[in-house]
Amino acid sequence: MKKPLIIISWCSWVGKNAVWKYIKSVSEINLGKVTTTTSRPIRQGETHWKEYFFVTKEEFENLIETNKLIEYTTTHTNYYWSTFEALENVVKNSIVPVYEIDTKWLDYFMESLKDDYDITSIFILPPSFEDLERRLLSRWSETPETIKIRIDTARREYESVNNYEYKVINDDIERAWNEILEIIKRRIQYV
Repeated sequence: MKKPLIIISWCSWVGKNAVWKYIKSVSEINLGKVTTTTSRPIRQGETHWKEYFFVTKEEFENLIETNKLIEYTTTHTNYYWSTFEALENVVKNSIVPVYEIDTKWLDYFMESLKDDYDITSIFILPPSFEDLERRLLSRWSETPETIKIRIDTARREYESVNNYEYKVINDDIERAWNEILEIIKRRIQYV
């Protein structure tokens, strides 16, 4: 029998961290975010195993050689990846795994994990790109060029929306939280 697995993706800056914190805090479902791994240096305020598993580039290369990765990518010369071990650690504790992934990885996850997992994919959208731009302007001290890059990135991510089973617009954070939670509850009932 397949095990449930939740994948959540988003357009940049739609509030995914707030959504996850709420879902985790109010849900009677035993959900656990699968922690990914990075070779980038740990930042002030971060905790090893909470935000990421932090390892060296040499440790990363060993994981590639021993085929222990589900996927990996390079961003700004640092590696980011998911391991089968991290997924299995969540599942063995009878916890429903939740992945927060970039849109470019959806097809790979769906193909790699389809034999063992019943995958529910959810895409979180901004109400509009104008709203997204307002969020960036109100929350961050960024240059117009940086905001344009982030908006362009979000537009590229949006092109993947039809690859997802469910779409949730984060126009009201509490409503979005509850909609995602209801999707997860419904799907887990049938697994």
